[in-house]
Amino acid sequence: MAEIQALIDVINGVAIYADLRQWDRLRELYADEVAIDYTSLVGGEPAQVKADALIASWKIGLGRYQATQHLLGNHRVSVEGETAQALVYVQATHWLPQPDGDSTWTVHGGGEWRITRHVFTATIVYGSRVLLEMQGVKGEWLPT
Repeated sequence: MAEIQALIDVINGVAIYADLRQWDRLRELYADEVAIDYTSLVGGEPAQVKADALIASWKIGLGRYQATQHLLGNHRVSVEGETAQALVYVQATHWLPQPDGDSTWTVHGGGEWRITRHVFTATIVYGSRVLLEMQGVKGEWLPT
């Protein structure tokens, strides 16, 4: 049970440290190489990236918003020996005041989190798509 809670703490740390802009602490949660997959949200292909590049890209992309809030829930965790896997639901709200009043962009989804793999699968997206486009509609802020 302690192993499962430790994994949940790491997963929750990703959301907390991203929202608090604590990039060094966020980086500590990832292995040096990470398989990243945001294709359901921004297209493209899954990629193997350096964790430093991933965190730097989030710093740029998320840093464009005045605030973000990543809510996580329904953690489903399994541990087999040295390998752990989790399925987590996500609601990520991005806020940046806009003259037209549509100041939020929100995406819901879930994904698999492993020490070396991060997959986000978008299931519901609403709000101002312009706010996403600020990051690059094709996800240019994600490392390649």
